[in-house]
Amino acid sequence: MRKNLFKSLLAGMSLSICLSVFGFQAHAGFTYEGSLVDPSGNVVTNSSVQFVLEILSPGSEACVLFRESHTLDMSASEGYFSLNVGTGTVMGSYPTLLRVFQNHGTMNGLSCATGSTYAPGINDVRRMRVTIYVGGGAADVVGTLTINPVPMADTARTVGAFEAQSLLRAVDGSNNPVGVPAFNPAQVTELTNLIAGTSSLYAPAGGSGPVGAAGGDLVGTYPNPMLANSGVTAGTYGASNMVPVLTVDPKGRVVSISANAINGLMPMPGAAGEVLRSNGTAWVAQGIRFNDIRNSVGGSAFNTGACMANQTVKWSSLTDTFECQIIGALDASAIASGVIPPVRLGIGSANTSTFLRGDGAWAPLFSGLAANSVPRFDGAGFQNSAIFDAGGNVGIGTNTPSATLSVNGTLRFGDDGVGCNSGRIGVLRFFTGKMQVCDGSMYTDIGGSQISETTGSGSTADFSTADTVIFPTASSASISLNGVNAGMKKRLIILNASAYTYTFSGSCSTSVYSPANAAVTAASKVIYEIYRINYNGTCFITWKTYN
Repeated sequence: MRKNLFKSLLAGMSLSICLSVFGFQAHAGFTYEGSLVDPSGNVVTNSSVQFVLEILSPGSEACVLFRESHTLDMSASEGYFSLNVGTGTVMGSYPTLLRVFQNHGTMNGLSCATGSTYAPGINDVRRMRVTIYVGGGAADVVGTLTINPVPMADTARTVGAFEAQSLLRAVDGSNNPVGVPAFNPAQVTELTNLIAGTSSLYAPAGGSGPVGAAGGDLVGTYPNPMLANSGVTAGTYGASNMVPVLTVDPKGRVVSISANAINGLMPMPGAAGEVLRSNGTAWVAQGIRFNDIRNSVGGSAFNTGACMANQTVKWSSLTDTFECQIIGALDASAIASGVIPPVRLGIGSANTSTFLRGDGAWAPLFSGLAANSVPRFDGAGFQNSAIFDAGGNVGIGTNTPSATLSVNGTLRFGDDGVGCNSGRIGVLRFFTGKMQVCDGSMYTDIGGSQISETTGSGSTADFSTADTVIFPTASSASISLNGVNAGMKKRLIILNASAYTYTFSGSCSTSVYSPANAAVTAASKVIYEIYRINYNGTCFITWKTYN
């Protein structure tokens, strides 16, 4: 059946070639017609026949340019079929049918036997492969035919005997055709004028510019036109007592000029330092007077023409004016600078070795100063103190300090309950019977420390009198740490240690270890560094073993 059906299909294909010439209209496609018969010569009248049509490139690359399917009911067709190629169900993403038959550019992203692109030549044909499924089964017929050029087509080699390269074309950057608006008759005329060199809109390169009579705002003829007259008479406008008035059009051109007289002249200048002041009818040169200065409401800022002797001017925000005031009526709090004569300071007389102090009732008193003495305030006034500053050296109890700080007498240090931090580096304290200095993180003893050693299987390390405690042996995993106060750094050494995971109590109610505290190897040495911070008795403990 397939052989005879295939022959009948090819006959239909041959017929379709002729019909395709007339069927390819308005980019809708072309017509493919034929008939199907079985091996016995009976026509195929199945109610469901599927046609799969594929347009292929002609070369060995065999790229599928277009693929669609048609399903027909041929039960009443007497075996004949007619397909409009391009109107079926497209089976994938393909170029338009019009683009498929154009022999220019490159089509990309195709399914090919080799590669994925097809660049058609100017004389390339196309092939159409037809696959038929009768009754929804396997392919019954597969055939391929060639689609050759015809005298009339959507894409032609010539247009009115002109080859493509002889026509004016518009393409994009990839050399693909693009649509442009058609020229109207006026544009065609201007194009021919440009080609002939007679266009009046553009000057040819290297040409002499426009020719003929000038127009618009120009008069005369090219190439030497002149500006047309604006209507303004040539001449000089304005004078020492006249000012010109100009009128211009929207283009900024002067279209008329007139002159207006100047009413009044500036008066002659006055003396140096004078200003021009209007008296209501004329400008008069004179100096500025009190009543020329106005306040915020326009009235005179001075309520008097002049102040009297021994008076000064002050501003009153209440009246918004300046007022005269006797200088002697000023309050002492208003004096911000200057030197007060000694005779006005009360008891005593001023000199280079005395200073002014109060007696507790605002009465000024003078007190003598000892050499290099730093004054102190006793609640009623300033007195000499036991602190002396002698050229950079400070003395306490001595007026002749020989060092940066010299103390003559007993020096006492407290235990300093504040603690040590980066802001207290160098602070000294007396604590637990020792002098200590803050190093920025903790207090350390000055002059070293003693080592106390316990023997036997003791389980208490007493740091109240030493910074380091040694256990020759340790038979208990629980050790009590005593005498470790906040801000202290202590050291515990255990020799010949058994394999214990040590825990600590006493001063260290909470312990944090680095590394994590674990069993140590027997017959090894362990050194614990113990730091206690001033927070809930927490101790930070670091340790290391030595063989």
